[in-house]
Amino acid sequence: MKILYFYQYFSTSKGSWGTRAFEFSKRWVQAGHEVTVVTCVYDKSDLSPSGLIHREKIEGINLVVLNLKLSNKHGRIVRGFTFLAFSLFAGIFSILKSCDLVIASSGPLTVAFAGLLAKWIRRRKFVLEVRDLFSEGIEQLGLIQKPSIVSLLRRFEALCYRSADCTVALSPSMAEWIVRSYQPKRVESIPNASDCEFFDELKRLGPPPEMISKDKRTF
Repeated sequence: MKILYFYQYFSTSKGSWGTRAFEFSKRWVQAGHEVTVVTCVYDKSDLSPSGLIHREKIEGINLVVLNLKLSNKHGRIVRGFTFLAFSLFAGIFSILKSCDLVIASSGPLTVAFAGLLAKWIRRRKFVLEVRDLFSEGIEQLGLIQKPSIVSLLRRFEALCYRSADCTVALSPSMAEWIVRSYQPKRVESIPNASDCEFFDELKRLGPPPEMISKDKRTF
């Protein structure tokens, strides 16, 4: 199966960010699937692209990087522009790229635009992975004050949830909220986890050497 995965915060284990997308993609490749990840440059990732659109292969994963900087230090306007620019690029890519399944990992929710286009135009299966409750968070944090804009975001959110063939939430409580609020076709909860084999190298090194600390001060 050809899997197309859109996620703006992609990082490998060499970066300083979560590796959920990286680990899932590696395992899909190991299972015999063809995986293409489309991302941009988050400042906590380890990606160093060259050119506007950078392509490379990491552990069997076809990585397409839009050389667009993303940082939590950026202001609302810059981040908003980054989200919209990536959404436009991802949308075009989802129409042109051959695939069987499209996964859009949110937030931000704008990344779901690519999944919607792939479903409506290419008739592909669309999975929406929800890492945070976008409109709910914006409203509770007071990031957007105008009720009309919040209402518009909620309508778009409803469209995304109800159009997706499957919605994957990162916690049971998020899954319950999505079902209660939007009644999507199918909701699954797949929480984050740890790969314990990652720490096997520490076991091979053996226990740490004994450390003795002496205080020579006179009381």
